[in-house]
Amino acid sequence: FDTKEEALNYKELKTTRCYICGRTAPKRLRWFVSKTKTYYCIAECREHGLIRGKIKFKRMDDGKYVAVKTLRLIDEDVAADIRRMKEETKEKRREKRHKGNDEGYEKSEVYH
Repeated sequence: FDTKEEALNYKELKTTRCYICGRTAPKRLRWFVSKTKTYYCIAECREHGLIRGKIKFKRMDDGKYVAVKTLRLIDEDVAADIRRMKEETKEKRREKRHKGNDEGYEKSEVYH
């Protein structure tokens, strides 16, 4: 892939199928990027339970990207950790966006 965005738009990369029975596993938590630039999701197979999806990108020498998707069966504790990770990432982004409104910054006004 030329870019990460191009890879993420590739339908087969984002789909989650149970690696045991091959059935489509609906997502319980959509794909999100963590602070380590790894993408995670949680899906659930009706027969085998919760599945963690993980996508990592590797940049090749020619500047293109290769995506490595890993699916793994997990229990509810690991799923809770992943949900917590998503919330922490969301909070940090929110703080970063509103950082300019904190104290310590000057506000200049021009009067004519």
